[in-house]
Amino acid sequence: MFEGAKRGEGDGTRGQRSSSIRGGGTGTCAPLWPSPPSPLTRWRRHASSCIRRYSSPIGLVPGKARCMPHPTEANMNDLALMALQAAALFTFDRRGNLLTTNEPDPVRAPRLFLGITNEGYIWRHRDDLPQGVVQRISQLLDETPGLSDPRRLPAMVERLRDALAAHAPVSEVWEGPAWRFPETLPTPAGVAAIDATNVAALREHFPYTAAHLHEEEPCFAMIEEGVAVSVCRSVRITPHVHEAGVETVDAFRGRGYAVRVVAAWARAVRERGVIPLYSTSWENLASRAVARKLGLVQYGIDLSLE
Repeated sequence: MFEGAKRGEGDGTRGQRSSSIRGGGTGTCAPLWPSPPSPLTRWRRHASSCIRRYSSPIGLVPGKARCMPHPTEANMNDLALMALQAAALFTFDRRGNLLTTNEPDPVRAPRLFLGITNEGYIWRHRDDLPQGVVQRISQLLDETPGLSDPRRLPAMVERLRDALAAHAPVSEVWEGPAWRFPETLPTPAGVAAIDATNVAALREHFPYTAAHLHEEEPCFAMIEEGVAVSVCRSVRITPHVHEAGVETVDAFRGRGYAVRVVAAWARAVRERGVIPLYSTSWENLASRAVARKLGLVQYGIDLSLE
């Protein structure tokens, strides 16, 4: 089970598809079903069609991902929410393979993404990963029960490293918690909604957001003497979820500004009929503190290997 909370102040979300979801299931992006299909296969087809209404090709943990007419927070379970988060982190090819990060200036996606929840997991690989490596990763995941126990992750990471090394050595491992927001959020004081009329306040400390505001709305900031010193905006966007990106100028940390801008941002995202999400790395203690103070609920762990 998950412990504590583990992406962050400075990158309140992450910004990273092929694929699968499971807790015991098939692992390739384009599974072939025998004829006639088994009851489990029929279930997977049904569940996949439900989630594909608002996500992308995935695999599923049998009996866990609920079919819902609309992806709202009230009827979303953790595994389905992880699928939506993965769809927000990355862009994909037509087969559901990872291509790039989903942001205005994208970079190449990691070779492997694994999203783990207490209800199962999803995994997606980059488009250039050889089929033999993909099959080995699928086998490793199938052979490892209980991935939701963080104590099992270090050993799994090493096995995944070894599997990916057949393609190229792993150069980077990224791991951290993913949170959903509680039903009730505070109404923060002193927070400014940023739009075309006051975007100049961002230019001193947050020039990128100022230049790309139309791609990162909604955006909220704490402003001191006409200058934004803490900001939260949408850095990964789909029609169904927004991921938060939060930054605070060093000299203004420790004043609770990040908590206020994140709360204001999440409320505004919900007013748009979209689900707000927040994630960071385990090492980002400031971001984890924001999540703790707002009472965010951890629904998963994100793991990426390059």
